[in-house]
Amino acid sequence: MLLKWMDQISHRIRRSFGKSKLLGALSSEASEELRGVYRYLSDAERKGASRQYGVWQMRFRRRALQWQERSILRCALRVFWNGFLESQVGAVGVFLLAFGGVALLRNWLTGLPTLTSASLLIPLILVLSAVPLLLSTESCSEAIRSSKLLSNALIGFCGIPESQMGSFSVGKERRGLSLFLGILLGLISIPVHPAYVLAALILLLFCALAFTVPEISVFLLFLLFPFFELLPHPTVALSVHLLLCTLVWLGKTVSGKRQAEFGFTDCLVLILVLLFLLSGFVTAGSRAEGFLRAFFLFSAWFPARGLLSMPRWQKRSFLALLASTIVCAAYGIGQYVLGKATLAWVDLSRFSDIGGRVCSFFDNPNVLAVFLLLTVPIALGMMLGGHGVRTTLFSLLALIVGSLCLVFTWSRGAWLGLLVAILVFLLMHGKRSLSVLLLQPLPLLA
Repeated sequence: MLLKWMDQISHRIRRSFGKSKLLGALSSEASEELRGVYRYLSDAERKGASRQYGVWQMRFRRRALQWQERSILRCALRVFWNGFLESQVGAVGVFLLAFGGVALLRNWLTGLPTLTSASLLIPLILVLSAVPLLLSTESCSEAIRSSKLLSNALIGFCGIPESQMGSFSVGKERRGLSLFLGILLGLISIPVHPAYVLAALILLLFCALAFTVPEISVFLLFLLFPFFELLPHPTVALSVHLLLCTLVWLGKTVSGKRQAEFGFTDCLVLILVLLFLLSGFVTAGSRAEGFLRAFFLFSAWFPARGLLSMPRWQKRSFLALLASTIVCAAYGIGQYVLGKATLAWVDLSRFSDIGGRVCSFFDNPNVLAVFLLLTVPIALGMMLGGHGVRTTLFSLLALIVGSLCLVFTWSRGAWLGLLVAILVFLLMHGKRSLSVLLLQPLPLLA
């Protein structure tokens, strides 16, 4: 009788919420999509569409695709990638040895830094990693295909066709060119820190990979987001990453290689983007902040919405976010247990007994609390989505560790937000899930 009574209450609550136009539009978005400005890009079947409309659409896509393929950036990346695959592994070793050697010479001329300095560790790692590569004559293409780690990562995980890996068994020497490029980058590292030069080189490789598999850009965004704060200029690094996500998403969408949909939730996101832009004009001293928030939101939401349409990449990206959440939250819990929590954000006159607030990899406990709060519905969805035992246990671990770290942030607004997030999630998940929530004792909710 008690369960039946709870089910009746749950049904009435869901029925009352179902009459809401806002929640009704959100729940029916999957079946009734407002394609709006993306209508001319949709690949869905259109009944009664004119033949001229289809011809115009195909011409637009073909020209957009040709413009991308002939662009200077795409041609440069293609030449760089093909040249890398054709070259010998030994040539890569010569490049790393020259780059690291010149950077070490720079340290010797300017005075040796400490052993823990990045200006010394990075060149030293490059030199040591180049030694076992010098005698190899096989091509980089053959090395990638024969390596279990690289082949599983690029071909198995990323889905790059094996034909794009090349079929070169013996590579071209090109050691003179590699030596010249290594010395050139080493000389550039004299006025510029070697870490920035190496980061630019890694960014070039990542661009070549992202333009081939655009989903990997969003995947890495979810995986690396909490750790951007560890970089010297986190805002710049995050902006570059988001800009790359937007470019690859626009390129694939306009050329018709990815589906583009526009629903009610996207309308809400656009409204929020406009509010951020307007806040920069009406609030004193925060115009740049309003533009920056609008850029971040637009450059994160729409590429993720468009590129994560395949269930495989959705699951991978959500698990990547949960993995980074576990690492970030575990580090925060360790801070609190070891007494490393900061007191800078504590009102000592009122809360001197809480032992400090954890920040983990962020500078502000409230920002950490918001990040953990946003991952709770994703962890619940992955846990209750029927993705298998291992995924369920992994999501449960992320939920437990994230919620515990959220407590140690001592953000009361985030605590209330956690209860609201769980309530809304259970309300939208199923008709019996709200009954389970109603069965919880009131002291537990308090």
